[in-house]
Amino acid sequence: MLFIIIACFLSGNIDNFSKPADVSKPGGFAPYGIRGVFYGAALVYFSYIGYDATSTMAEEVKIPARCMPAGVSGSVIIVSILYCLMGSALCALVPYDKIDPNAPFAVAFRQTKGWTWAANLVGAGASVGIITSLLVAMLGQARYICVIGRSCVIPKWFAKVNPSTGTPINATVFLGSHLQISILNLTFM
Repeated sequence: MLFIIIACFLSGNIDNFSKPADVSKPGGFAPYGIRGVFYGAALVYFSYIGYDATSTMAEEVKIPARCMPAGVSGSVIIVSILYCLMGSALCALVPYDKIDPNAPFAVAFRQTKGWTWAANLVGAGASVGIITSLLVAMLGQARYICVIGRSCVIPKWFAKVNPSTGTPINATVFLGSHLQISILNLTFM
């Protein structure tokens, strides 16, 4: 992310914040007005859904009353700053009407002279990010399955935890193996 932010600001143009590439489109700082600002804010809101995974780790923290608020608040602040920097960097690199909604950074680098090599690097980084997101989602789901197993809604076998680390062993193995089977089925269909 730091590479993207630095590269975009170094090769970007401040005029891209207010001037579209197509002169028939509205210009200015907020070309779509307050409606566009709220639409963008609604999209960004859903990027914060992953913080529930942080809260599911409370059982494994030594001092949860102190560490959980600091961890969640700190990560929200850091990610918000990075999110704003990434958005600003993208807008500096290309005008808003040239941003590709499907692969914004990779396409922006591909459109910028001398930075086509960075498009492949950004694409590879995005692939790693997707895999990381899946693993974090699995981490939280294993904790949910463990708690449901403790309440006897599903077999208690899922509630077994490692005595030294406190991690749910059976729920993680069950979820991981089913995830692998699903991925293999989708891959070879």
